[in-house]
Amino acid sequence: MPHVFPIRHVAVALLLILLAGCGGEQAALDAHVEEFRLVREEDGKQVVTGLLVNPTERPLASATVNVDLYDQPVEPGVEPVETMQVEVREIAPGERKRFRQTVDTRLTLSGARAARIVVR
Repeated sequence: MPHVFPIRHVAVALLLILLAGCGGEQAALDAHVEEFRLVREEDGKQVVTGLLVNPTERPLASATVNVDLYDQPVEPGVEPVETMQVEVREIAPGERKRFRQTVDTRLTLSGARAARIVVR
């Protein structure tokens, strides 16, 4: 005979799953990037830099900053030519963690924008 779980237990389990998911979304909404820049170094390398800010009261194991890259100035209606991801790990509560990553493209870029952040 199959085992039947009381509806109360199923409802509590579903509520806990939903609450756990909401915490991650809230952290993703709160985490943000400051001082974002696209820099061309003397040797011609293109680099994105910035600060990932965790204003929450909980540590973030990692965050992925999705970056849109442009071959012309970033303006409304202009579409990115490429995207890249910058991984930032172990961001403490209240921390402003600096990141820097070389852009892997042969294009000469005119702009970049931190598009969104995915928190884990």
